[in-house]
Amino acid sequence: MLVSGNLGDRESDGFNRTALGGFYTNPYDRLEARDISGNDWNNMTYNFNFQQDLDNNGSFSIDADLVTWDKGSYQRNDNYFFTEEGRSSEDPLLVRTQTDTRINIFALKADYSRTILGDWGLEAGLKSSRVATDNDLDFNTLENEVLVNDTDRSNRFQYDENIHAAYLNLSKKFNDQFSAQAGVRAEYTASDGYSVTLDSTAQRQYFNLFPSASVAYAINDQHNLSFSYSRRIDRPNYDNLNPFEFFLDRFTFERGNPFLNPQYTDAFALNYGFKNAVFLTLNHNRTQDAMTQVLEQDEAGQTTYQTTMNLDDQRHYSANIAAPLPLTSWWVLNLNLTGFYNTITSSFSEGEVDKQQFSYMARAQSSFSLPGDFKLELMGMYMSPQLWGIFEIREMYQVDLGVSKSLGKLKIQASVDDIFNVRDNEVYVMQGDINTKVRNKWESRVFRINLSYTFGNDKVKQARRRNTASDDLRQRAN
Repeated sequence: MLVSGNLGDRESDGFNRTALGGFYTNPYDRLEARDISGNDWNNMTYNFNFQQDLDNNGSFSIDADLVTWDKGSYQRNDNYFFTEEGRSSEDPLLVRTQTDTRINIFALKADYSRTILGDWGLEAGLKSSRVATDNDLDFNTLENEVLVNDTDRSNRFQYDENIHAAYLNLSKKFNDQFSAQAGVRAEYTASDGYSVTLDSTAQRQYFNLFPSASVAYAINDQHNLSFSYSRRIDRPNYDNLNPFEFFLDRFTFERGNPFLNPQYTDAFALNYGFKNAVFLTLNHNRTQDAMTQVLEQDEAGQTTYQTTMNLDDQRHYSANIAAPLPLTSWWVLNLNLTGFYNTITSSFSEGEVDKQQFSYMARAQSSFSLPGDFKLELMGMYMSPQLWGIFEIREMYQVDLGVSKSLGKLKIQASVDDIFNVRDNEVYVMQGDINTKVRNKWESRVFRINLSYTFGNDKVKQARRRNTASDDLRQRAN
């Protein structure tokens, strides 16, 4: 039996100023908005696991999961309008929202493995899951100290999803040099998104096969090669399917998309290893119906909103090299260099998108063994400009530092992220009629100290670590 959970709350307080110009008829030139928002959550997971060892090096296991997730959110967004001379005669827009979300997940899976035909490995399994979400948004504006419900934006949205899957996998080690694996997973999905307020439904049913295969060849003691292929599905997070709106200000907000489809990726990888220390990896991923955040404009309402849509074709090519360099007996340098080329081609409401970008990322981590049983780690990272969907992201870099010391059963660790406080995020979107530049800076320089103490009988058997039936579903609940 495994029971786990978490509960908590958070609140944010933000201020946004927007300058307005160009061809528009509003009697003001500037908008200032203050946003106070927060949420609280209570999440519990209950898991039952049964495992039986079998003859022929086999095993059989069952997992049953029940997950409950409750979340409440609120937002207070006050918009004031100004002319160059002072406050406009336009009445302020004072938004008040309350959202209640409940997610229930039930998942059951059974896995079977054994050796067949002498030395072939067989793995097979079944899995079924059901997810039910209920989201209720109460959208109000404050007028003359009275809350007035906005029926056009208030909404209740329910989403139900059933997934049934089966998989089969065969593997064999032919000799000390060559091994291979091949398998297939079949999935049937039925989902139903229903807006109670609008009485509109988005229903889907689809069946897919997901093959996978890999081969590995050890050329000699120093060189080895492997190749793999897999096809996978990534489903939307439940928040992305929810059509509710979250305000930044009168002209800018975020909205979910109940008509969002899952994305499908074919992934190829070629790996080379030298002395099990230096690794070179080449990857090619092609994603269809790629789930991507986009910006859309409503000319009549003079609004821009962010949502998630499916774009037609996205491709990713990358090469990565990772190597530890023991420079001295007390200094080890780990280097990681990745170059990648992204392309995206699609049509959507703001016109055709056809973008490509070569980027690279370099990471160096030095580990120092110092006198007095101290250990010091220094890490530097640089990422060049890159393409993410329709968003062009500018370069980022930072330096981190950490030190640790063991005192018997007591271990002390201290670290500082982004020592020089230079990490930020700058994004450009130039697509159709949209020309947007966004720069945000968050609290990236953070100091942490960790103390850990080991006590009791260290010969007691550790609890068996395992994945449960609902791991992937809980990730989609954020």
